[in-house]
Amino acid sequence: MTKALFLGPRAKVDLARIRASQLADSCKSWAADHPVALHRRVLDYGWYEWYTENQSTVPGAALSILAGEVLYNLRSALDQAAWALIVANGGTPSPRSTYFPIARKPVAWPSMRGKYLKGASESAINMIERWQPVTLNPEHPDRNALALIDELGLIDKHRLLYTSASTLGDVAISLVGESEVSAGRLLEQVERRIDDYLPFTEEQWILRARVIHDDGTRTVDLSFPLDVNVHKIDAVVTFHAPTSDGGRISVVGETFGRMVDHVEAILDDLEPIVAS
Repeated sequence: MTKALFLGPRAKVDLARIRASQLADSCKSWAADHPVALHRRVLDYGWYEWYTENQSTVPGAALSILAGEVLYNLRSALDQAAWALIVANGGTPSPRSTYFPIARKPVAWPSMRGKYLKGASESAINMIERWQPVTLNPEHPDRNALALIDELGLIDKHRLLYTSASTLGDVAISLVGESEVSAGRLLEQVERRIDDYLPFTEEQWILRARVIHDDGTRTVDLSFPLDVNVHKIDAVVTFHAPTSDGGRISVVGETFGRMVDHVEAILDDLEPIVAS
């Protein structure tokens, strides 16, 4: 009987994993069908700039729906696990107040454990506390997988997660003519950070470079018309959602697979308590 109590949560996680895999494949397919191109322009003071143009095409609602299904099944698996823990301890769970609490602020946990886990054993409650965002990520609890499941899941109940047109993943480019810059000259270059997952619905500059005379005058040398070789430039689909405090959550498709791993690990820790 006690082992059967976790059949539901396990089935929910299994389905979430299937949907997360479908989501990852769909994101990769969309990005492959919408390759990124770099363009060059000349700026003031001898700078060359390489940039991406705006993309008007955005991923369809199907990707957001898949992401929502992952979130729903993970949240449901956690709530069913909380229900099972109370039943296994001889308690009576409540359809209105029993669920897996997720604390993003330290002050929230004491009231949550007494209200939402009423009837669960002390060992079960202590185990759940170990997995709380405020326990595992005290400096940045909102970045914890449980916090993302909670926040994004609440948003998805009311509206689709916004998908950006495409954002930069890995970029590898090199300057043509770099080896031709002779003595007495200096190549300056500036690369923008590419880990912010900025949407291509906004123009993004990737690299700026120029050649100057290295004689203390820093005079621009325009005799080297620089260009780039693009070795690798990947795009990833990104999901965005506004938060209640006016901020924004941005996650890439592969994050949903890590959420599944996180919840499965929680069930691995909780199931022995149900069976004991």
